[in-house]
Amino acid sequence: ADPDIRVDTYHDKIREATLEQLDEGRRRELHRHLGETIERLDLVPVEELLASVESASHTDHSKFDSPPRVYDLAHHFCQAGMERKALSYSLLAGERAKSQFALPESMRHFATAEALSQSYARAVRYRAIAGLGSIQLLAGEYADATKTLDRAIKLADSDRARMTARASQAEIIYKTGSLNECINACEASLRDLGFRVPKSSRGVLWALAGNWLVERLAPLLPNRGPHVDQAWKTTLGIRILHLMTYPATFCDPLRGIWSSSLGYGLSRYCDDPSSKVMMATVKSYTTAWLRGAFGEARRLSDEAVSIANDSNDISLQAQAYYLRSTALNDFEEMLLASNTGRELYLSIGDAWRVTYSHLVASRCLSDLGMPGRSIALCSQAFQAATSLQQRRLAQACIGYWGHATNGNLPF
Repeated sequence: ADPDIRVDTYHDKIREATLEQLDEGRRRELHRHLGETIERLDLVPVEELLASVESASHTDHSKFDSPPRVYDLAHHFCQAGMERKALSYSLLAGERAKSQFALPESMRHFATAEALSQSYARAVRYRAIAGLGSIQLLAGEYADATKTLDRAIKLADSDRARMTARASQAEIIYKTGSLNECINACEASLRDLGFRVPKSSRGVLWALAGNWLVERLAPLLPNRGPHVDQAWKTTLGIRILHLMTYPATFCDPLRGIWSSSLGYGLSRYCDDPSSKVMMATVKSYTTAWLRGAFGEARRLSDEAVSIANDSNDISLQAQAYYLRSTALNDFEEMLLASNTGRELYLSIGDAWRVTYSHLVASRCLSDLGMPGRSIALCSQAFQAATSLQQRRLAQACIGYWGHATNGNLPF
């Protein structure tokens, strides 16, 4: 046989018309044959892969990379009614599509996996449901994401799985709730992870003094690691500190400085580029707007952009440019960074941050003497925020819109 032969099912319409003429049993058999042919030609280690997916823990994915034609495999085995293969390939297809920012495809595959996983282990069911919730969150479907993540938390049988889902719920509150609600949710998650969170202003001052001392002693204590007991807790804690810093900056500036300095200090001990980018960007923000140290803020922002570009990760690059637009004091540079971040977030599909990037750009345009373009962006952002039920973002739109029109709003 020709080793380079590949299955070709021709144009979708031709395939659909042909399949409609076959009885159900024959259609199932044909899909099974096509799926098994792809497995054989692509040298998929089927049993090992299926066992790996089924035995993986809540947060550890399969040790196998998904097959090159995982989307076709998921489709054919779903249509063939072969539940075990359909579940595993649908789960891997959802994760592949998520990594490629194909949100509708990812959501469809995770939903299929979730429906097929009812008789499987809790870890498999959690993986499907948590994956679906993460995509709903990214797509701006916050009500559905909250319900899905509630189900994931009930299925979690490890601290790591439960806390990871709760961190995603804190992000929903960050995007839809009040600033104080977000701070409270983040602080609760941090305490759950084992972090010491100061309760009073005096406690924040003592914690800031401790952070400052640790930063000064860090070169002398190169082996000093984070004070939480597991690396995943540090990584998750950094994510939560990153979420908390922005609302804290407005409601309790000292607490915002504390969360950004603690997270930045912890990120020094992480190999994870995402943690380093998150905290370098958010610390640049607090350094600029709470301390007025724009030179240091630029250095931190440059550090974040450099790490993100070296990683070749679009989501990190989007984040680095998105927050760079809020940490500089040159409106033209801020506008350029905002536009770059917005284009990258558009390719990812993060509805909330695309909308917020419109706001930052509108403020820059207003201060650069281009009120017409600023008002148009504010209007676009307001419509997007209200359609996605992003209450806090809609309120911010009104503020920026009022700035651009000198208070002459059209309503």
